[in-house]
Amino acid sequence: MLMKTFSQFLPKREFVDTYPQYISFGILILASVISLLISPLFESFAHEQQFLLLAISIGIIAGLMSYLCHLPSWWQRINALFAVTIVLFYRLELPPWSYLLAFVILLAIYWNTLMTRVPYYPSNQEVWQVVEKWMPQTQTPRVLEIGSGLGGFSRYISKLYPNAHCVGLETAPLPWLLSYLFSKIERAPCIFKRKNYTQEDFSQYDLIYAFLSPAAMPELYEKAKVELNDQAKIMSYMFSWPGQEASIQTIDVSEGEQLFIYSKHPSL
Repeated sequence: MLMKTFSQFLPKREFVDTYPQYISFGILILASVISLLISPLFESFAHEQQFLLLAISIGIIAGLMSYLCHLPSWWQRINALFAVTIVLFYRLELPPWSYLLAFVILLAIYWNTLMTRVPYYPSNQEVWQVVEKWMPQTQTPRVLEIGSGLGGFSRYISKLYPNAHCVGLETAPLPWLLSYLFSKIERAPCIFKRKNYTQEDFSQYDLIYAFLSPAAMPELYEKAKVELNDQAKIMSYMFSWPGQEASIQTIDVSEGEQLFIYSKHPSL
């Protein structure tokens, strides 16, 4: 009964899935206010320890609230570690320019999160191996990776299938640059474009692999529904297309992790 009453004060799951960044910011503010209210409990400690204990309390409260609000796991970790990280960096007494440099690097990595609400969170070889089993049996398969990050999937597939036409799309500047450099170092025959998937023609591909976020799935589905070839498939790691369960195939990758497959003719 108590949990049911408490749950009424939590934001709706649909809102959390669509705007996790706003929920995360609100949680950090609320956790900071609560921690400041209980800060007199820390007065018996040394001054520096008070700041550290305050940061730890913010992290504990923010992490718990993030979990109760069903924020994605990466947001839970960010909220839990944010305040402690700030205090630790402050105690290192780094020069002022280092904070600007850190901000620029983070902006270059997480540009996607600001522009598309899709955070940088790489997939792994376990899921790539599952996707590889669905490769089209053609002489020159055309494969697109959406949100390619460091380009691990595209490089993996292109080395297994040298004749394949593999393209990775990434909007964040630094991951895109690193993926390009890695492909040259490994001599992986794939192409990386700094481009949003909304600007790419899906009809040019036989297989599309995506690892985005719930916020991007409705728009991705609408684009695939219009542009996808009759024989092509689009595979999404972890996130499905809302309201389209009947037309989606599901594959278990590991415990709690799934691939969702959409095609215009699921029987193919």
